Amino acid sequence: DLVRVRSVTVDGLAEELGVRPTHLKIDVEGAEAGVLRGARGILAGDPPPLVFLGVHNGMTRRPGGDPGAAVLELTALGYRFTGPDGAVVTPEAAIEPAMVRVIARRASGGTQAHLP
Repeated sequence: DLVRVRSVTVDGLAEELGVRPTHLKIDVEGAEAGVLRGARGILAGDPPPLVFLGVHNGMTRRPGGDPGAAVLELTALGYRFTGPDGAVVTPEAAIEPAMVRVIARRASGGTQAHLP
């Protein structure tokens, strides 16, 4: 059976509910970059939310997608990555394995760059 469901961006949902999330958990099996594009307003604002991200590089590569797109979305907004153990994860290391879990943080005070 197919069921129709309404979809909404993170930014749209936050506006609709009148809230500003402090944390985002994103685990969407290869669609991470799209979710992050729909959360740019929240991600670029202050205070910046903490982002728990499962980056499914293998799933993204299979249909010819760019596994670096999700990492680029966050790094362009000034986010830096650590692993669940607290060790620093470089953007390059975040796109190498088939799947990696990272915690992305950004200091308050605005973004370092802006995406188109």
